[in-house]
Amino acid sequence: MTNARKTVLRTCSAMLASFAFCAYAGAEDAKGAPSNEQAQAPISQPSNTAEQAYSHSPEKIGDVITVGSNAFMLVRVFDTPQKNDTFQRNVNIMRQYAQVISESKLKLEKIENPEEKAALQNKIKQLEDEFESNEKAMIKVYAFASNRQYRQVFLKTNICVPLTADELSNLRSASGMELDPLKIIERDGKNFYIMKKIDGAKANEELQKAIAFTLTRRAEADKLRVKLSETTDPTEQMDLTKKISLAEKALKQNEDELKEKYGLGNAKSYIIEVDLSKLYLVLTKEEFLKIQSEKKGK
Repeated sequence: MTNARKTVLRTCSAMLASFAFCAYAGAEDAKGAPSNEQAQAPISQPSNTAEQAYSHSPEKIGDVITVGSNAFMLVRVFDTPQKNDTFQRNVNIMRQYAQVISESKLKLEKIENPEEKAALQNKIKQLEDEFESNEKAMIKVYAFASNRQYRQVFLKTNICVPLTADELSNLRSASGMELDPLKIIERDGKNFYIMKKIDGAKANEELQKAIAFTLTRRAEADKLRVKLSETTDPTEQMDLTKKISLAEKALKQNEDELKEKYGLGNAKSYIIEVDLSKLYLVLTKEEFLKIQSEKKGK
């Protein structure tokens, strides 16, 4: 596996994980267990705002930037939607493995039957071997290890709407808007039109927060619907129905605001693809000081 664009890890049958990985821009930081204590004490370097640091950081792999009291090393730049998509899918696969392994170990503690216990132990060993194999590939291709913390910074994003065959052939949307041929893209055999390009760390952070809010509210509403279908208690049913209504109201309001802000009009569906992002390794205080010392010694 030497080509980052084509690297897709093998998947496990059940789906996953808490990884030491987080996306800078709205996504909730995933829990992790870094092998080293992350830098928390102030670093004696000029402090940058996140926007300044990430937007103007150098493209050279290995360069270090500081944001507040934290230091980050640039390890990869994903400069096409395909590279971004492949990396995200591979991270998700790793998370899936970690989740299944964790859940299997918890299940193992409750099993008393010797044969069942042995079978699950063998399954866990197989999953751990596959996880280790996948991690070696991630380290080789992305310099990405599961026991470290990372921050992915989105710098360029495309908001796209699907096109019908008529819209594509006439170069005109159903609403009458003339379509620019240069903004028409094909993804997985389907045609889309780039309605909006989002540039810069700050603008993308705002977009990611809006997306995260939508996904969170949608997940909450789905969980509430499941609970509602399982209960027969009238009081609980009324309470859950009210909560679902509030979640749906918040979801619709956020969706309407997002469509208005990014010029999506009455689009019923859209996709958001990352065109450019940077992956940073969160350095420990000791690592940062060592790098600075080595630079001074040259």
